[in-house]
Amino acid sequence: MQKLKLSLFIVLLLYTSAIFYIEITTSQDYVRNYLTDINGPVFFYGVNTTLSTFFLWATALVFIIVFLFKHTPKEKYFYISQIIFFVWIGLDDRFQIHEMISDKLLIFYAIIEICLIGLFWEFINKKSRKNLIIGCVLLSLMLIVDFFLPAEMVLRLSSEDLLKIWAHVFLFLYSWEILKQKIDRALLFE
Repeated sequence: MQKLKLSLFIVLLLYTSAIFYIEITTSQDYVRNYLTDINGPVFFYGVNTTLSTFFLWATALVFIIVFLFKHTPKEKYFYISQIIFFVWIGLDDRFQIHEMISDKLLIFYAIIEICLIGLFWEFINKKSRKNLIIGCVLLSLMLIVDFFLPAEMVLRLSSEDLLKIWAHVFLFLYSWEILKQKIDRALLFE
């Protein structure tokens, strides 16, 4: 736990230093681009992306907590892979990385996660598997809407983003069920 606290402190210190450096070398107006609040023409502007990113990073956080339990080396690799994966797709969702590179990157992410899940399937309990499968089906439907329905079709945008948020909730529940199992086992062996 001390290593985790130290790592968090170091990252925050680097972030703070970078922000100070940017303002010192540019201007307050320029650094405001990094520090501005998310606001727009309506109340709750960008709420879906905020919720989506929250659930992705919450999933990563749950896997960080799971990682703190005792595991076999192979199991540790699984949790590390899930932490990295969910942090990255949270970053992508929030900062629109795939929109800058290619929408096909979403399919690449899906292939990576499918490979990881296949490799580590044994560490996913039954309830987690159910949530994972539902989340994957919803993400697949989101990709179908995104790639195949006309951009201006009525309810297309809402359908795409609502499928995404529901998928991310089920992915969070996938990690949550793994954590619950770890806690139950730890309490059983006390």
